[in-house]
Amino acid sequence: MAVMLTSLRSHSDRTCILDVGDHPFIRHPTSVSYREVIRWTGERLSKLAADGTARQRQPVSGAVLERIRAGFFASAHTQHAYVQMAETQFGAVRPKELPET
Repeated sequence: MAVMLTSLRSHSDRTCILDVGDHPFIRHPTSVSYREVIRWTGERLSKLAADGTARQRQPVSGAVLERIRAGFFASAHTQHAYVQMAETQFGAVRPKELPET
């Protein structure tokens, strides 16, 4: 699954804000948009990379990835079906401090 990153605006989801220094791609305050979750297959990503539509970038640090993952469960904008999919199909574990919805 993937989430979209968007420039931080007044209407943005503020569950997880990334800033300069979190990743070389981030050049200004950026919101993780949990409303826009996409499930990609490895085959689809390879095709997009091969035709130049997508480009692989440096992975995020473990700490930033954990913030993004925690936000996935904490955001009111994450669709329940995606939370269930993350838990059942990918073995994701809801952070202990977050109650089930």
